[in-house]
Amino acid sequence: SCLLLRYTDDKFTEAFMPTIGVDFKTKCINIEGATVKLQVWDTAGQEKFRSITKAYFRGAHGILVVFDLSNRDSFDKTQDWINSIKESDDSIDLIIIGNKCDLQREVSIEEAQDFAAGYNVRYFETSAKDNTNVNEAFQYLSTQIYHKLYSENPIKPSTKTSKKTIKIDKADDQKNTKKC
Repeated sequence: SCLLLRYTDDKFTEAFMPTIGVDFKTKCINIEGATVKLQVWDTAGQEKFRSITKAYFRGAHGILVVFDLSNRDSFDKTQDWINSIKESDDSIDLIIIGNKCDLQREVSIEEAQDFAAGYNVRYFETSAKDNTNVNEAFQYLSTQIYHKLYSENPIKPSTKTSKKTIKIDKADDQKNTKKC
């Protein structure tokens, strides 16, 4: 939740409540000269919301699996989340994020990198508090999705006007353009 708030609103708050169910925000970014409107869904990581969360995997173009570097249990549950995603749709672009790199860590960078390499996905360490690598992680995944969508459908958006956007979200089956 803090990672999403930092990315979309460039804000951080210490007193953030955990997500209950799901939340989402939008953000317009530039990818290779095209304005792209992202719809980013924040799903709850607690076990009691797993059935709700799994419904959001279907139709997603990309997923950031985020764990807390200062919490070993958070990292240990990451494998279960990735397996759930892979069961739902093995073609979803995925990255793994170790958040809270500003705190005392319980998971080493080598362990997290090896874990990500085992799934053949990119790994980022971020801090929502310090704004470390937040934009880089989202930009990387967004660019991967953009390339995948437009390698399958080579008609790219017009780059001559900034009012045209491509909406990369789970409801974008027809690649509709919308104003940002």
